[in-house]
Amino acid sequence: QSLVDNLKKYKRGLFNQIFSAISKSSQCRKLRELVRVSGGKTPSMSNSLYWNGDIVWISSKDMKSSRISGSELKITNLALNEMTLYHPGTLLLVARSGILKHSLPLAILEVDATINQDIKALQVHGCNAFYLYYAILSQEDNIIRTLVKTGTTVQSLMMDSFLNIEIPTPNIDQQQSIIDKLAKLEKYVDVQGKELSLLTQMRNGLLQQLHHIKNICIQKLFHMAGIHNRNTHKQIIRHRYSIMTNAL
Repeated sequence: QSLVDNLKKYKRGLFNQIFSAISKSSQCRKLRELVRVSGGKTPSMSNSLYWNGDIVWISSKDMKSSRISGSELKITNLALNEMTLYHPGTLLLVARSGILKHSLPLAILEVDATINQDIKALQVHGCNAFYLYYAILSQEDNIIRTLVKTGTTVQSLMMDSFLNIEIPTPNIDQQQSIIDKLAKLEKYVDVQGKELSLLTQMRNGLLQQLHHIKNICIQKLFHMAGIHNRNTHKQIIRHRYSIMTNAL
């Protein structure tokens, strides 16, 4: 897991370097000039007529990737009457959650969806939404360090200060060029991260199998040797097998 975390830090570091260079040659604008911010809520859980419909309802547990096209829970058209429906291209940001201790979940919406009260919708009007996604992520470390406050139970983002962060805004053609390059970089880093996670899972699985085989071998050795003082001799045999396991 530490390797995956280091890879994510490496990606954030690259984004930061790239946008630091862009800011030296482009006009900067405050984030509040580029977006309209709004929120959502949770329809009454006690009303069964509001749930198990076809309309996506995003909560913080759905914010696990850079693109959002679905949700664990869905609401009905009846519940939608009390909600705001957001459209593809909207940026979604987790503004209240314990995860803000170490990361800033930000994603681009790919389908029409509603959100709960822990999510903020950033409707972009002053630049390319995909460019803004990368520009915000380039400041992730600084945002977490300086703009996240701890409440009685969870962390929350200081939205007014967050909306004052400076965003470099080159022309639209330059924004698209930057998007194309960063999308390739992000895809490469994400693929490497998934491969590292898979290898870690395989390693842990193999270690569990080895531990199981070791215990079976110990039991058979005791049975074959007719050893009854298990507590004494078990430690000796386990020590010998630990040498084999560590070697593997």
